[in-house]
Amino acid sequence: MSSLEDPAWWILLILELITLSLAILRTRYNKRVTEGSEKYWTGWTERSKDIAKENMEVIRRVQLACYLDTEGCISLHRDNSSLTPYIDFGNTSKKLVAKFMVLSNAQGSFEQRKVKGNQKELFRFRIFALEQVAHLLEEITPFLNLKKRQGELLLEYCTIRLSNYHKPLGKREWEIFQELKILNKRGIN
Repeated sequence: MSSLEDPAWWILLILELITLSLAILRTRYNKRVTEGSEKYWTGWTERSKDIAKENMEVIRRVQLACYLDTEGCISLHRDNSSLTPYIDFGNTSKKLVAKFMVLSNAQGSFEQRKVKGNQKELFRFRIFALEQVAHLLEEITPFLNLKKRQGELLLEYCTIRLSNYHKPLGKREWEIFQELKILNKRGIN
């Protein structure tokens, strides 16, 4: 069953749109309440441009969060005694993966591969750089729903590693790895 035929996917999309609408309304309401009415309406043209930019930024973050919630992975890769954080977005639509790449504004690796038999090609974009993973998670974690805990954990890991860059991994980093491993486990638990 494709994600478009899945009722849960549609419900998630509707909830994301409602969240986005509420965020936009909250931004507009807060601006109106914090500024006096005369001051608010004077220079409306300039302020409306700023509001539009803020709203577009919120929309970008919500879109990224929605993409990762539905077709993404937020995790750590273990290689012997080291851990590498990564954000992975994969889909059979090259156009959708390209849009994710543009919205994320991050450098990563793009992969295209055909799986077995008559299956569709899979397109995947992965972000591995510690700083870029941390930056993206800072932007979108508040908007994540399904993978919110993974986002919080990986952001915590990135924060620890950025402050202890050349030091060995500590106990907390390994705890985060184990918790992410459990959260991302496939199949029946």
